[in-house]
Amino acid sequence: MLAFVQKDYHNQGIGKALFEHVLHEISAANNSASTITVNASPYAVGFYEKLGFTATSEEQEKHGIRFVPMKYAIEDIRFEL
Repeated sequence: MLAFVQKDYHNQGIGKALFEHVLHEISAANNSASTITVNASPYAVGFYEKLGFTATSEEQEKHGIRFVPMKYAIEDIRFEL
């Protein structure tokens, strides 16, 4: 899944709301997923860190696109929401 928030709408809580919706859907589906992974744009690393993601390796480049692999440990989100 790819999701982006248009630059004009940054810093309005939209990205966080989208992420919280994904967590809610995973919880509601009783999904056994334990980790969410992303290839974050270097410009978005701070956003993902605020959500609780951690980098799994240093910045990489593939086909001219730079990214930082990151993960979020879901653990038991049913108690967080």
